[in-house]
Amino acid sequence: MILDTEIFKEVVSAIGIETSLSIITMFQEQAAILFSGAKANSNSNVDRADSLHALKGMANQLGLTKLGHACMLAHDSILNTENDSIIAERIGDVENLLGASINALILEKNRL
Repeated sequence: MILDTEIFKEVVSAIGIETSLSIITMFQEQAAILFSGAKANSNSNVDRADSLHALKGMANQLGLTKLGHACMLAHDSILNTENDSIIAERIGDVENLLGASINALILEKNRL
């Protein structure tokens, strides 16, 4: 399951529908920016890891736990300076889950 609906429902219940809609929109916008920062080989490893850390936090707060976990693995790979192919694979995992996660959020957004 891409989206833990229990966590998502708790968030909506706590902050309300209107704020939830705003946060979903903000996640869509910020996630793309953060992922670009993580993917950019021209950025330092610390900057790339920081982008993944921020994306992980946002994802977990919305119930996108698989995305959060993938971000953590990629983050740790970058900071532990694992070889480039492992880092690329983990970044690819984040990219694949990011698209699916945004789609899952859109579906839930339409149900609110």
